[in-house]
Amino acid sequence: MFASIDSKEGVFLRMIIDRFESNLAVCEDMKTRRLINVDMSLLPPNPVPGDIIVWEEGKISIDHKESDRRRERLRRLHEKLKRKK
Repeated sequence: MFASIDSKEGVFLRMIIDRFESNLAVCEDMKTRRLINVDMSLLPPNPVPGDIIVWEEGKISIDHKESDRRRERLRRLHEKLKRKK
């Protein structure tokens, strides 16, 4: 199920960018796991799939530190699974 979000004030969300479709970023709400379409014009420059974005006070920012931590955790898990084969 998809939801769309606009620039309402007072909203706080942490989302992971899943993919891009046309002018939308398809994001997963980290709390509810619901998919949310975010207009690309609302995102900071150069977002990539896997980035964690924070929507707070009507503004979106990329949490680079948490995004890097998550990527590293997934990389280690992938390596561990490859070794089990």
